[in-house]
Amino acid sequence: MAGGIGERQERLATFLIYGGLAAIGIGILLTLLLSLGSIVRLASVGGQDRAALFLPVIGPALAALGLLSLVAGFVYGVVMGRKQQAHATGNVIVDPNAHVVAKFGISDEGELLTQEWQFEREDIEITYLVKLQLTGGRIAEFQTSRETWEFCGDGMWGEATMDGLWLGRFVPRRVATLPPDPIP
Repeated sequence: MAGGIGERQERLATFLIYGGLAAIGIGILLTLLLSLGSIVRLASVGGQDRAALFLPVIGPALAALGLLSLVAGFVYGVVMGRKQQAHATGNVIVDPNAHVVAKFGISDEGELLTQEWQFEREDIEITYLVKLQLTGGRIAEFQTSRETWEFCGDGMWGEATMDGLWLGRFVPRRVATLPPDPIP
């Protein structure tokens, strides 16, 4: 999801754009049909029907609403795309001694996800987050992809590649384990 918009935002932008195009088309068609209908109606009643004067306004109003929806879809898509890209700065930093403090997720409903079984749901969109302790002791939280998130185990050490607030890669490092404590 780095640099792109989420699935929900993409669906909304697509709906606004295609809905706007459909409304414009229907509005133009209604303008033609209602204009012809009101001309025929006015001719048949001798110009005494005031309602027939307002019928041709429905089509252009629908077309204008469609145009507004089309523009709103484009603007929403661009704004959401830029908002997502704000996480990336173009300044890639590699920390060879990053320590995973925690990994978790946030559902599209705002629910904090920490248990593995919570991430198996396919009916929600999840933002994957990893909290790292970087060289020098600074602790920072990064958004990442599901694939990179899977490589980050709590307590692991490894090489982290970051771009702004985006964790692009984490390569776990094997560390020597301590022998078991001889005194139980």
